[in-house]
Amino acid sequence: MTADEIRQMKDDEIKKAIAEKKRSLLSYRIQRVNGRLEHPHLVKTEKRIVARLNTVLAERKK
Repeated sequence: MTADEIRQMKDDEIKKAIAEKKRSLLSYRIQRVNGRLEHPHLVKTEKRIVARLNTVLAERKK
């Protein structure tokens, strides 16, 4: 998900996407602790997407 794609989304959609990504991050963390996470790079990728979403949301508030 690129910043341009995020900028085309509405604020409500961005907030829903943030909540969804945070849920998936929690799931990945649980899988990592249990030793069942097959793709550890997904944690980093999801964190970056959440950061992009939060950045665009903060830009709009200005």
